[in-house]
Amino acid sequence: CGHESAMLVPTQTVFLRDAADQAACEELFAAYELLAATVTHFVVEPPCSGARLAVEAWAIGGLGLTVERRSAQSVTVTYDGIQWLYTGVVKPLSATAGVHGQALDVFQQTHGLLGVVGLGWQNVVRTWWQLEGLTAVQGHTQRYLELNRARAEAFAGINFGNGRLSAVAHHLGY
Repeated sequence: CGHESAMLVPTQTVFLRDAADQAACEELFAAYELLAATVTHFVVEPPCSGARLAVEAWAIGGLGLTVERRSAQSVTVTYDGIQWLYTGVVKPLSATAGVHGQALDVFQQTHGLLGVVGLGWQNVVRTWWQLEGLTAVQGHTQRYLELNRARAEAFAGINFGNGRLSAVAHHLGY
């Protein structure tokens, strides 16, 4: 009450009409100290308004809040004993592996980012994967189905929520 603290932006997604605009956006964002600890995702998907770009930014503020850039691909936010890890800008290392192989590679890289701060997939409560041409056909199947196949392989045997959600899920009848 009566104390103000700066809002910080740990993650933002920039939707671009044209991929050629990404470099200019990166240059603009680099000039702002407020965005120094921000993981920025660029998605080449025209905003529904027809604008050249749209930005979805997650901001947080408050006393006792810590935001720390862990790498070019990750930022941690710590507040009141709880830690969030935002990751992004993870791209497949090979462009020739097909969606299944590329997705497995991205899952592996992300697992490494989680491990750097002592976390694993069982600690993850939300993910968002951007796949261009999601419903396009690759070989004899849809790209989305290949992403799901890779996800099933990468997450096999993982106890998401580390058991913390089972009581709630059971109570709700799921």
